[in-house]
Order: sequence, then structure tokens, then C-alpha cells
Amino acid sequence: MYSRGMRESAASNVVVASPLLRVGAYVTDSIILALMTLALTGMGLLRLDDAFLPADTSSLVTLLVWQAAYHIGFTAMRAATPGKMAMRIVIRDQEEKPLQPDAAILRYVVILVENVIIVGVVVSLMLMIMDPKRRTLHDRVARTLVVKASTATEAGGA
Repeated sequence: MYSRGMRESAASNVVVASPLLRVGAYVTDSIILALMTLALTGMGLLRLDDAFLPADTSSLVTLLVWQAAYHIGFTAMRAATPGKMAMRIVIRDQEEKPLQPDAAILRYVVILVENVIIVGVVVSLMLMIMDPKRRTLHDRVARTLVVKASTATEAGGA
């Protein structure tokens, strides 16, 4: 059964998250991280240049650690970043079970590489649109699936 942008997983009745929900989660997380970056800058823990990029190595490391803690921490502990929670989507492994911490780390590392190599973002977007399970490059490498939270809870808990 298919419904506007949602697809059921072949293995169960879990509904795969639509590209629109995933993009909404990404935008929400980006806004949260931008506000956190401004707060870190205001506290003097981070220096940004005129292009809003880290002004020195220390600032770059601080920003990378902060963003990694945000993504890995929320993904490992809650199966979703705040952006995904707002969109009511969660991350599961390929067997649709809760995500293990090592998968959360691997997923973030691939996302980081995708963002550095811009073509990775394009490839992930194309995969998300074309794949019936809406898996991106980081989903494939980490063997994860992003699904609607209500159906994931019914299938095995959030």
C-alpha cells in the first residue's frame, strides 16, 4: 500500500519516511545547529570569520565535536535528532530494530564526508528519491532505514 510519499517496508507495515519529511528534519536540525553555533560564538567558545566559517583550528574542532555530539548522541539515544523528532520520524536498522551506537557513529561519519564532498549530498538526494525504501548513502553504509515514528513504535518500540 502506498500513500502520498510514504511507502511501506516490504518486511512489515513500517512506513518509510518521505523525502519531504527527511528534508524538513534536515532543515530543522540545521536551524538548531546554527543557533547553537551562534550561542557558542557568543560565549567565546567559537570564533567565526566574516563568512560565518570557523576562524581557526580550535574553532573548527569545537564545531565538529559539538555537531558530532548532537547527531551521534541524539541518534544513538533517541533514534532521532530533534529535527527528526519534530517530523515524527526515527532511524532503525535494516531489521527495523532500534539503532545501535556504532551505527549512529558510522552514519554520522558518512554524513560528514557527504557534506565535505558536495557530490555526496547530490548522490544521497537522488538515492532517497529513487530507492523504494528512501535510503540515502549514509543509510546504505550504516544499514539504516528512516521510518514514521508511530509505525516504528508499533513494530518494535522507539
